[in-house]
Amino acid sequence: PCTELSGLGEPTMHPDWAKMSADVQEKGNILYFPTNGTLLGPETYGHLEDSDRTRVEISLDASCEARYRKIRFGGNWDEVIGNARRLRADKPKARLLSTFTAGAYNIDDLPAFMETAASLGINEVDVRAVRAWALSPEKASLRYRKTQTEDAIGKAVAEANRLGVPIKVEPIIFAQGLENAGEDPTFV
Repeated sequence: PCTELSGLGEPTMHPDWAKMSADVQEKGNILYFPTNGTLLGPETYGHLEDSDRTRVEISLDASCEARYRKIRFGGNWDEVIGNARRLRADKPKARLLSTFTAGAYNIDDLPAFMETAASLGINEVDVRAVRAWALSPEKASLRYRKTQTEDAIGKAVAEANRLGVPIKVEPIIFAQGLENAGEDPTFV
């Protein structure tokens, strides 16, 4: 069985994180948790098993610092990348996953992201379309950018195959018409 420790916000911030995650693995369960990677240090993962029963999914959404800072509103790229590298070095048998939440503002970065994922020792990349809750979803959503999206995904799959990093792409439902609607993508 797999137990997911997640909820609203960063799961590693829970005051009982160490106890809860250790309990999951002591019961023989697979432990899965998503994280933004900012608190992913040895104090957070040191007690976890070095096995494929430890599954950590880091949300990055960008291949480089400049784009990451725009998406993560000033987040610390070097810290998150350093944490991912340390985790990979300290727990080489753990499954390190990455989520790329794709929108109109970063879909063109997806092929380059595959190189970043490979350099971090990521075992699998999961691509999900952003859910646009803005007043102008055509500026953020992929559903109005079929050609751009399909081109970027095709290139990313080719890169994934070349690099040996599995990629899963959540199905995207495109709008009928309005191809490339809206202005240039902005952060909403």
